[in-house]
Amino acid sequence: MQLHALLNADETHYIQIANQQADLSREVTTVGMMEAPDIIDFLVEGQLLVTTGFHFYQDIPALTSLIQEMHQRKCAAIGIKDQRYFKQIPQEVLAIADELQFPVLLLPKDVGLSVVVRDLLHRLLESQSNALTRIIEHTNKLSTFILEEGHTSLFLEKIATIINKELFLINSHYVVTYTSKNIHVHAQQIGQTLKTSFTQKLLDLSEPLIGMYENHTVAILPINTDFQSDSLFLGILDYEQGNKEATLLLQQIVNLLGFSTLRTLINEEAQRQIKNDLFASIISKKIDASVLAEQLRLQEIDTLTSHKCAILSIHQPSTMQLISYKMVRKVHDYLKWFLDEEQLDYQLVINGEELVFLIPSPDMTRERLHQLQVFLAEQIPTPYTFVIGYSHSDLPLTQTHILVKEASEALTLLTNHPELTLIEYRPKVISELLQLIPASEQASYIEDNLLALLQLENSVEKTELIETLYQYFYHSRAINKVASSLFLHRNTVIYRLKKIEQILGVSLEDPEVRMRLTVAILLLRNHELSLLDFSN
Repeated sequence: MQLHALLNADETHYIQIANQQADLSREVTTVGMMEAPDIIDFLVEGQLLVTTGFHFYQDIPALTSLIQEMHQRKCAAIGIKDQRYFKQIPQEVLAIADELQFPVLLLPKDVGLSVVVRDLLHRLLESQSNALTRIIEHTNKLSTFILEEGHTSLFLEKIATIINKELFLINSHYVVTYTSKNIHVHAQQIGQTLKTSFTQKLLDLSEPLIGMYENHTVAILPINTDFQSDSLFLGILDYEQGNKEATLLLQQIVNLLGFSTLRTLINEEAQRQIKNDLFASIISKKIDASVLAEQLRLQEIDTLTSHKCAILSIHQPSTMQLISYKMVRKVHDYLKWFLDEEQLDYQLVINGEELVFLIPSPDMTRERLHQLQVFLAEQIPTPYTFVIGYSHSDLPLTQTHILVKEASEALTLLTNHPELTLIEYRPKVISELLQLIPASEQASYIEDNLLALLQLENSVEKTELIETLYQYFYHSRAINKVASSLFLHRNTVIYRLKKIEQILGVSLEDPEVRMRLTVAILLLRNHELSLLDFSN
């Protein structure tokens, strides 16, 4: 209750104000009586202190020190008995009080301190009781409206009327989703201005945030739900700090908005889970291809645009400890917020301990994925790290299982190379595929197809013939290109090829022979198996 309202009551009209610059808007929350010198240790914010002045009439500096300390502790006022120990309040005391705009009150000498405290407390408690009654009445009306599933915009209008303020709802991306009708045309401008002026992300806001919009003080109050990425916040124009009744009422309003928002988000979560189950079936190939396109269309999901897929895996130092679903869901919410903030079209799926997301191909860049990793590292500190494998192919969502397979294989490469945290899947070239063959089988295959060449006693001739055979296959049997790459006359190349045919007892015109020799020469070249001993 503000001091001026407390002093204007019938039962407290006998209290006078001693100093001219007193701030009567100070909030009074409690009343105390002082007749002890150590009262400073027991001062609390909002306290109105009454005293006879006995401890100060011979120690004026102690009184000025008390007033200064009360001001520092945001006390409401001090009341001193008039004509008891002070014939009048000393000018130096009033000067300090005026400088601080701290109220000094005069209490009549013929009214006991206990009576003064009684009257002040009675008025204060009555005011608090009336305020609580009003809050309960408003809360009941709003609760009834919420339970009757009243539209959010109508709910905001009712709140705006009750508190006589303009209101809006804003999401964690600084997009204003609803406003009271008088500021509807300013919705976009409010969001843009606040996003520019506030440096803090609304995503993690847990306490009221105060700022400015043009000449208006703006308060942003978090509306608590279990869906962090879909958080909403109540915005209030011309917010008045320190108004206890308004603060308490707003807290009740925020709680009701949380209930209303949660109900909406639960419905949206049910739809999201249906979509999640659909894509989980696609990933595991449990859905028939003939009905897949129709299922996607029913969910209003684009089946024509080419997409890429990324799989995000959550890692921690201890491989013995499982990643909890709570942590997976937390990362999901942050990932969803990031994709929404980037204004991307996406599909996001929880698949066990991994998060699978698909976005249109042009938007799936390495730089953006790296930014995502940095963002997650900022939101979720160590020991967790986030590794991402992503597909190479560009395919419509009807081919999701192929995209997911590529991203999954990319993650396998990350496992083999722990120093990496972000890698794109790339199709294996022939030389990489050949490396998958066990070394003993490679040696056996080379021996079966190239043994006669490898047993030539003239090492120079052996090297020349093997290199010529490799260049022959590499340049797709184009003799002129082989000659150019080896700096030979084309007739020399032809001579060497005929000699190879004679040594191996084959014809290079035979496609089967060429295929076998191509594989053998690649194995020999890539793995330097020519160093092996084929002389026996």
